[in-house]
Amino acid sequence: MRRQEEEEMSQQYVRAYQQIPETKEEVEAARRAASNILAQESWE
Repeated sequence: MRRQEEEEMSQQYVRAYQQIPETKEEVEAARRAASNILAQESWE
């Protein structure tokens, strides 16, 4: 039952994303945010 609910939720998410995908600006903002976060890591 739970697996079926998770599958349905995933399908709903995909359909919604296809109807209203991220804009170019949103993708660029997410990339900048990720770069800023990763730049703060010590990596040692």
